[in-house]
Parts: sequence; structure tokens; C-alpha cells
Amino acid sequence: MKQKLPPKMFYYQPSSSQKRQKAFTLIELLVVISIMVVLVGALTLNLASQRTARDIRLAQNQLITDIRKAQAYTLSARILPSGQSAQYYILKFDLSNPTQYSIQAISDAGSQPQFQDVEIMTLPPNIEVGALIPSDNAISVSRPFNNPTTQVIFTNCALAAFAAPFGKIILNDGCNPVNSSFSPANLLPSTDYYDKIINFQSNVICNSVNPPNPPSCTASTDSIMVITLVDKLKTISRKVLINAITGLVCPTQDEATCSISN
Repeated sequence: MKQKLPPKMFYYQPSSSQKRQKAFTLIELLVVISIMVVLVGALTLNLASQRTARDIRLAQNQLITDIRKAQAYTLSARILPSGQSAQYYILKFDLSNPTQYSIQAISDAGSQPQFQDVEIMTLPPNIEVGALIPSDNAISVSRPFNNPTTQVIFTNCALAAFAAPFGKIILNDGCNPVNSSFSPANLLPSTDYYDKIINFQSNVICNSVNPPNPPSCTASTDSIMVITLVDKLKTISRKVLINAITGLVCPTQDEATCSISN
């Protein structure tokens, strides 16, 4: 009886041209890599812009909260770390250190005025007090000048004070440095801007010479202060308004009224 042989197996062998078609050519690889680089770059830029927008929004909210905190310290008659009672709590904004601002306090205002730093606030990374372009103002104080005209004063340093017991807001478009080697420290003579806050009696129109930076101004309760926050690359900004007339502290776009949306 004949034994059946197994069927012959046929194997398909691709031609050399078909083998070459299975691999990517160098040009195809370069195209794919280029597309991936573009997509990764676009994603990175998008994430960076979103992070910047988030950080500056957080900085704006932080600043508003800290201003209201200083106001609340005054209304609640908060005792200073030194055990003294404060007659004024003050926010100091100084462009010589744009990534920070401070809450300060004045005590013994009726006899020997002394001031001390209460808290130093640091803005989120890559955010500072500044302007998008050099011609813009980072800190401004607007006040009536021959009503209805408004005088806008640009400054590199400003004080926003809250006076006890009712939290009245007094704004000053300057803040001469004081001797802070000791805490509490005595204030400087009557030319000091802190002293102008203590001795505030009535609103006086600024000396109109050399606007928008007149050489002589007094503290004011009928003014509006605007602080501008920017990212360090100067691509986006947000503003905070302190209205000494109404007591409002809020985000602003037109530097005169509160923004509807934050």
C-alpha cells in the first residue's frame, strides 16, 4: 500500500521591491519628526500662555485680598506683633522691588509716630508690578483737578493707608524711604510721605507744574489708585483699583470703575 506523502508547502517570498516598500524612507522620517516637533512646540506654547494667564489672575486676586486684609486689620483694631495698637495699616508698592509689596503699620501717631513692617507679600513667579510698555504707568493716582478735570499722577512708589477706627482710605503718590534698621522705627521729619498721611487734614490740589509728575502733592481721600500687574515677558496685564472715595477695592479695566468680570 502506497504511503501518502504530505502536501508540498509553498512559501510566499516577496520581491526585493516589495521589501523596500515596507520601510520608511529618510524623507518620510524627517517629515514625521518635523510634524511632531511642531505639535510639541505648539502644545508647549499653549500651556505656557495658559500658565501665565493663570498666574496673573492669581496675583490679581491675591493683591485684592491683601488690600482688603489691611483694611480688615484696621477695622478690627488688630494688635501689632510688638503689642502696640496701630492707628494706620498701610500697603506700600515700590517699583524698586516689583515682585513684592508690604503691609505696614503706624503706631503712636499722636506722639512719636513709629512704623513697622507687618507682612511682606511676594507675587507668583514671573509676575510683577509693572507696565506692558514703557509709556504706560504701573502705579497711578488720579485725583480731581479743577473739577471735572482729573489729574493723573504716575509714580514709582505709592502708599494706600487705612485709618482707624473706620478704615478711611488715604492715598499718597510717594513713599520716601525710612530708617528700617530698627523695628518699630521712627518716621522721618515732616517731608516724609508717611507723615503726610498722619497729618492729613483736607484734600489739596497738587502743584500742577511738570505734570504728570508734579513736585508737590499731599495725601488725598478723593483719589483713585491703580496698580498694574504684568508677566515678566510683558505679554499680559491685569489691574487693581483702590477707590478712596467709595472704599471699593476691585479689578478694573478702564482704571475708573470695577470690571464686570474678573
